Amino acid sequence: MNAPALPATDAGHLDGPLLEALAAGAAREEEQALARRHLDACARCRGDLEALRAENAAFGDFFAAEEARLAGRSPVRRRERAYRFTAFAAAGLAAMLALALIWEKFAPGGSATTTPQRQVAEEGKTTHKDPDPEPQPVTPPAVPPTPAPKAPIAGQETVYRGRTAAEWILDVESKDNNKSYDAIHALTALGADAVPTVMAYAGKCPEIYWGHVTQILGSMKDPKAFPLIKKGLSDESWSMRIICAKSLRYAALKDATVAEALRLLKNDPDKAVVEVVNEILEEVQEAEALKVRNLNDRLKTAVERARLALEQKRWTEAIVLCKDGLASSPNDPALMELLAHAEAALKQETETKRKKQVGETDLPGTGGTAR
Repeated sequence: MNAPALPATDAGHLDGPLLEALAAGAAREEEQALARRHLDACARCRGDLEALRAENAAFGDFFAAEEARLAGRSPVRRRERAYRFTAFAAAGLAAMLALALIWEKFAPGGSATTTPQRQVAEEGKTTHKDPDPEPQPVTPPAVPPTPAPKAPIAGQETVYRGRTAAEWILDVESKDNNKSYDAIHALTALGADAVPTVMAYAGKCPEIYWGHVTQILGSMKDPKAFPLIKKGLSDESWSMRIICAKSLRYAALKDATVAEALRLLKNDPDKAVVEVVNEILEEVQEAEALKVRNLNDRLKTAVERARLALEQKRWTEAIVLCKDGLASSPNDPALMELLAHAEAALKQETETKRKKQVGETDLPGTGGTAR
């Protein structure tokens, strides 16, 4: 018994009604099985089927939006609602697409390889309009960047957002947390200009605000504040010791005495303090190792360039390169040796030129000038 044949066009492709049924999931099981075999080998029919499914999804979104709008609810744009058509809507959609398929194939200038769904989609843009479109969201205006502190005029203090450090420091003790944090941020932004004001306040502020003061001074990264923060490392409160240690994170990278003070806390009785200090000291150690590697790289480059200059008898350039390298490492033996060689060669060359000039000038019968 022969297998049932699929409805097909004269060119051997699946016809419009069958494609519509497959796209809507309404084809019979035997049709689906036979259609899958054809679709595996036919790129055109696969493209037509995918286009029909996309079109169905688009119409489904439209009807879902209409249904939600009429019901007074916000439309839920989800793919599963796209297939909730009524029998009347599905039949009407199939008829429209079938007519579009016939028109695409047989209309003058039509192309057999063009999918009919594009034509329907273009028509749908003009005929199917949402009578009550949703309002587009309004993009809020961009928040202006935080202004930088204004440079002071001669005889005036630096201001930030219209206020001086002496005015901002009064808000540090505010009961309003937002106001207090704004003051901390402002004093940090003022930087070195606010250090004298903050340090003067630190000597008289209530103990409860000492943590805020320490954070401000630490973020300013001013060496004048390091000794004051170091005093907090011996505070009775473990939380204060942690705050001071964190505030000295930057200072430990720049000041060996600060790093040494932090190392003393490695034996602190509180484990939380020890963990914070160990983390900071690891960063210090990594930074020092990186500094050594960079220094070695710079010295290696300086030695190579100085040797090349000596080989090419560019004595002055070699001397400059050696002195630049010795500024970073005064006792580097390779650079010291190259510098001595370059200076001796330059001295000898200068002396040779001088003697030659003197000899030419003293030649007899030349009138004092050698030709």
